[in-house]
Amino acid sequence: MHELGVTKTLLLTAEKECVKRGLSGKIRVKVTIGALTTYKEQAISSYFEALKKGILKDATLKVGVEQGAIQCRSCGMVSLVKDPYMMFCPSCDSPETEIIKGRDVVLNSLEKS
Repeated sequence: MHELGVTKTLLLTAEKECVKRGLSGKIRVKVTIGALTTYKEQAISSYFEALKKGILKDATLKVGVEQGAIQCRSCGMVSLVKDPYMMFCPSCDSPETEIIKGRDVVLNSLEKS
């Protein structure tokens, strides 16, 4: 259910940016969801369709997913993460890792379509 708040924020940010740029009509909103977030693409897409209005009433949403990545604090290795609950370093098995990619939701672009 937390996708509702994220979607409202995305729409508000997109609307402000459209006003700033003078965009209206059919607009393609491109968003990237990090694979290590708990946000679900389908929920964000559904809320987007239900909540869009005003300048964005005819907008379409394109969602991409960013693969998660970690960096080991012990050996420095950077590796992709497939399971957000198993973030041990594949090189040295250290649990001392830091997420460096895949934990954000990003509004990438707004384009006339």
